[in-house]
Amino acid sequence: MTGQAVLITGASGRLATLLRMAWALAPPDFTPIWAARRRIDGIPTVLWRSGEPLPEVDFVLHLAGVTAGNPQALAINAALARDLCRKAPAAGVRHILAMSSAAVYGPTPDHRAHEADTPHPVSAYGAAKLTMEETARNATGDIGLTLLRLGNVVGADALLSAPGQVVLDRVAGQGGGPIRSYIGPRTLAAVLARLIGHAQSGAALPDILNIAAPHPVSMAQVLAASGRTWQWHATRQASVARVVLDTSRLSSIFDFAPTAHHPTAMIAEHHSLTGARP
Repeated sequence: MTGQAVLITGASGRLATLLRMAWALAPPDFTPIWAARRRIDGIPTVLWRSGEPLPEVDFVLHLAGVTAGNPQALAINAALARDLCRKAPAAGVRHILAMSSAAVYGPTPDHRAHEADTPHPVSAYGAAKLTMEETARNATGDIGLTLLRLGNVVGADALLSAPGQVVLDRVAGQGGGPIRSYIGPRTLAAVLARLIGHAQSGAALPDILNIAAPHPVSMAQVLAASGRTWQWHATRQASVARVVLDTSRLSSIFDFAPTAHHPTAMIAEHHSLTGARP
């Protein structure tokens, strides 16, 4: 690992754990500095909590946040972003990449959500992430900021991480259940490394960037490729049937493998990190 330092918050989270595994196999051209509220066994960790100064770094990949809970708990997302962005100038930060979510768009029943679309979140989490985005914009000042609206990540979402048998909601007219824009964890690591490298070179990054493989898949396809036991819910219909991202902006920066969206390829990426058998 070489190059400039990149502070990565939320180091103890599931997404950061997958990134560490992926970058151990394909080291990026920068030095990750993992930041968390507590020490992580075996990982050199910078202890950072909201309200404290940031270490001196060139770039920040902001992953820290809350994914569930009541409104008070979810409001932590905006508070963390505000504090991080306000403290970034004193630390010498040149650019912040802040992880948001496709949930800010709400359902996309007949189109692909583009970065220029007006968000319409329907979940409390999506609304909290949208507030986080607005807070970060207002607090960043002259430092570069890119909001990363992330789709589902194989191995990081509840579909594969939930214990026991998965029960999938049905969708009328969609035999595979809910449709989502997914990305494999190793492809995500490569995308983020490319974006950070882009910023390191001085090239401009978009203000908002959808992050997912170019083509959506159904959750049933992902489950079938994973080999996990699952069943349909007897009566329940999915509340959000389709969330699909337009990734043309990202594809102009990152060259995806032709199979990057295939469920078997994304599952294989996850297995290659965790040691699980296909």
